Amino acid sequence: MSGLDRRLKYTALSRVRSLQDLYIDGSFEPPRRTNISNDISHKEMARLREHHPYQFKLTFPEFNANHIQVIFHNIRSVEKYLPYVKSDFNYCYCNIILLVETRTKPSSTLELPDFEILSRIDGVRDSYYSYGSLVYVKKNLKPFVNVFHEVHHFGKDGKGIICVDIVGLNVQYKYANIAKIVVYKSPKCRIDVFLDLLQDAVIKSKIQLQSVYCKKYPGGEKVVPFLWQRSEGH
Repeated sequence: MSGLDRRLKYTALSRVRSLQDLYIDGSFEPPRRTNISNDISHKEMARLREHHPYQFKLTFPEFNANHIQVIFHNIRSVEKYLPYVKSDFNYCYCNIILLVETRTKPSSTLELPDFEILSRIDGVRDSYYSYGSLVYVKKNLKPFVNVFHEVHHFGKDGKGIICVDIVGLNVQYKYANIAKIVVYKSPKCRIDVFLDLLQDAVIKSKIQLQSVYCKKYPGGEKVVPFLWQRSEGH
């Protein structure tokens, strides 16, 4: 370590993963403490704290209070990422948050400030399997949102465990009359099984599907997001 300045010593020691077989060869002289008053990085951090010339200017579309804002996310573990959701403007300024592949257990605690859970599908086993769904609704909007369809299809076939979660929501607020269908299909579930379950939700919601199609990926079939619209008179 002799001949190395403070930065190089820090870099070398930061690569150490264990104290085993780590020893000092020869005498060790601690490096001189950094003179903060002359350190360039400290000066720059102090300047930014005091003057902060770069203001956060990004306008989120969720700030528009005249529309119902909905966000959908395949979150892949809501317990792991819930702290990030709580601190993210994209989520907190939405009216409805739709999450799939939540990987929750019945014992999971999933409170989100200013939101209420309208629909929750946990795993059927007391373990973190890669399925499940959650629907959060802002408390002031909850009286105007109802769940018209909810299904959790879980089973096994020759390919392994299969799962389909479908939740249908109807929102009637001011001039809005919206239907939302939240879907999750595990990769090993056959597409014909998924489409049969989806069709039930579509019929109940009185939505006209414009297109539903699948695309082949290396891991198997995948449902590509589809478009829908209300049928006339609804």
